[in-house]
Amino acid sequence: MKKGKNNFGWEIYLLAIFLTAAWQLGSLCYSPVILPSPHAVLREMVTIMGSQTFYHALSVTLLRLVTGVVAGVLTGCVFGILMGIYNPVKRLFEPFIYFIQATPPILYMTLALIWFGLNGEAVVFIVFIASAPIMAINVREGFDNIDTKLIEMGNLFKFSRMKMLRQIVIPS
Repeated sequence: MKKGKNNFGWEIYLLAIFLTAAWQLGSLCYSPVILPSPHAVLREMVTIMGSQTFYHALSVTLLRLVTGVVAGVLTGCVFGILMGIYNPVKRLFEPFIYFIQATPPILYMTLALIWFGLNGEAVVFIVFIASAPIMAINVREGFDNIDTKLIEMGNLFKFSRMKMLRQIVIPS
């Protein structure tokens, strides 16, 4: 074994064996409705993964996840850029974005079920509402952390607004 390298392989296997044994013992004490055995769960997983409906449901779920994340990232970036460039936009939207981020997710789940019902739109909304504020805050903080000396240099060399954005703001 090399110095400085952690070798946790056997500990992980030992933990997996211990947890599986504890699960099996627990399944002997309770009804299969409450705690099915590891063998029954594995058998059912293989059955489910062999069906066509599993792959259809998996693709629909991944599409909803990607849609929510992409919408959240794009919206968050737009708001973050606007808040970073224009101080009035920052003063207007920043409290609202912090409020959205501080609200417990269970509230959004409840509202999404009421507003959208039991369909995929609720999932897209929840993923969107979780990712958009984080992106907006991070992009806005990126603007706040731009080196002011670089901005001064750009102004000194009379950079256009677009050149300032491409050469200084985006790389920063």
